[in-house]
Amino acid sequence: MTDLAPHLTDFLHGHLPDERGFSHHTIESYKDCFRLFVPYLGKQARVRPIALKIEHITVPHIAAFLNVLEQERGNSVATRNQRLAAIKGFFRY
Repeated sequence: MTDLAPHLTDFLHGHLPDERGFSHHTIESYKDCFRLFVPYLGKQARVRPIALKIEHITVPHIAAFLNVLEQERGNSVATRNQRLAAIKGFFRY
């Protein structure tokens, strides 16, 4: 199994600003997504967030997370789609 943390750190602090040239605001938005998603995923997978593996991330977990954003947090569809873009970007990386 592959630890999530080092890959996520490389993605947010290296890939996005250096290789992709994303703006500071976009990177902060992506960080916000993972600040919400990682604890949510840890709770769903019954694993401490620091112990999460990439393999814990499944399509049903992502779909449920996006639904929680919309229904419980009251996020707009645009915000939900931006969070999905962050997750997709991470997996493309």
